[in-house]
Amino acid sequence: MIGIEKSADLFEMMNKMCDKSTWMIQQANEYLRGYEPVTLIVLAILTQKYLKKKEDEVRDGFRKEIKGWRKNLVYKLPQTPWREDTIITRMQQGSEQARAHYTEGAKISGAVYTSNMEHWDFITDVMRLHIESNPLHMSEFAFVGQLEAEIIRMGLELYHGPQGSCGLLTSGGSESIFISCLAYRQQGRRKGITKPNIVCSNTAHAGFDKAAFYLAMEIRKVPLTHDMQCDIKALTSKIDSNTVMLVASSPDYSFGKYDPVPVIAKMAQDRGIGCHSDCCLGSFVGVFAEEAGFKQPYLFDFRVEGVTSISSDPQKFGYGPKGASLLMFRDKKLREGTFIGVTEWNGGMYVTPTAAGSRSGAVIAGTWAALMKQGRDGFLEKAKNILTAARKMRDEIMEIPDIELCSNDDTCVVSFTSKKYSCIAVADLMQNKFKWTLSKLQMPASAHLIVTEANYVHANDFALNLKACVEELIEHPELNNKGDAAKYRQAAEIPDNSVLNRALYMTLDEVLEINN
Repeated sequence: MIGIEKSADLFEMMNKMCDKSTWMIQQANEYLRGYEPVTLIVLAILTQKYLKKKEDEVRDGFRKEIKGWRKNLVYKLPQTPWREDTIITRMQQGSEQARAHYTEGAKISGAVYTSNMEHWDFITDVMRLHIESNPLHMSEFAFVGQLEAEIIRMGLELYHGPQGSCGLLTSGGSESIFISCLAYRQQGRRKGITKPNIVCSNTAHAGFDKAAFYLAMEIRKVPLTHDMQCDIKALTSKIDSNTVMLVASSPDYSFGKYDPVPVIAKMAQDRGIGCHSDCCLGSFVGVFAEEAGFKQPYLFDFRVEGVTSISSDPQKFGYGPKGASLLMFRDKKLREGTFIGVTEWNGGMYVTPTAAGSRSGAVIAGTWAALMKQGRDGFLEKAKNILTAARKMRDEIMEIPDIELCSNDDTCVVSFTSKKYSCIAVADLMQNKFKWTLSKLQMPASAHLIVTEANYVHANDFALNLKACVEELIEHPELNNKGDAAKYRQAAEIPDNSVLNRALYMTLDEVLEINN
């Protein structure tokens, strides 16, 4: 993900810090075997001071890097109002800076699912009509409430929701995952489970880790098999009487691979627990794949009896505005467990369907408009174009020596790895030479492109460009250990995850600050 890529330089310095502190401790063990504990305490203090000094150096370096991204910083609210044309000019400059990553020959993985500005002008016009609306005020903004219910019903129809199925519209895939975990935690509590756990493959989205953190749930992850498949046997071994949900990715973000949803759902059903099918990425491509002529390896929707909830993002391949995701439940009792009503508040009766109180009716309106603008025929055509391009890329990648596909499932994700070359170095070359911004992955070191309407027109160039980058690595093998390739390798060698977490937290600290 972007945050990790942008903070990769921190890992190199953190690795040095680990090496240095480990060396100091080893020296202490050798030199101070016969000394009093107080001497060891003094050494520990000195080591901490050294680490603090190095951490400050890392922070200063990253602070300078962020400053390079930013221009014309504002440190306080202006005393006098800014002119509207001044504000618009600044917004246009920021927009142009971002658009450079996905227009004029630049190709970004995912993130921007269509670069059709006429489409976004239309969505903006719709959102402007409801810019002040807030569905928290149900009667005043009843119309956007109707749109929300219609979006949920459209989603349930596409995912074959049975009689009694229901849903929510959340702020994004992570909130859909969060609320699904909340639903299963509450279901578990009704059964007397006080220490709930989630069982999933390593490839389950990081949003499940986040939900487990917020909800005080344990998450038990299972590594992939040697051929990069979900390890059902290992998954089964992690389930116990405190397990409240199993997760199946449909497909997973990293490699674009489907978990065996029917198998996982049956495991859940046999044990009387929930199974969440995470379709956030595939969304409106996956549901039209078979109709477009691309057979999927497994069913992943409510036609699978043991699937009890599904997440899907209209903000991705639904071509709607950011800030909208669908969370669907097989029955209302499961959804009801996520609701909270406050009846004894001085401000009156209070109830909301999701974590947020006030929500943007404009996002709801924009999402509804995006779905209606495409219709089934539009989504079918777009899915066919995207999946055709992705299949072509995979077929041609398989012709490149020593480059291996991570998955050959017909999804929007094209992922590859190599036992001979650093795929992180390949990704760097793809960006520097051909303007392909690929996502850099780990376990194993690999890279992927999420094929979208914004980049599929360049499908003919992808494998040719990839082959050229591999040839450059053959000619200059030292590139396998330079740039982000070296940083990712160093990060993988750091034995203590707390050090990496500290590096990531420092990244956020600095991104959220404006420093003089």
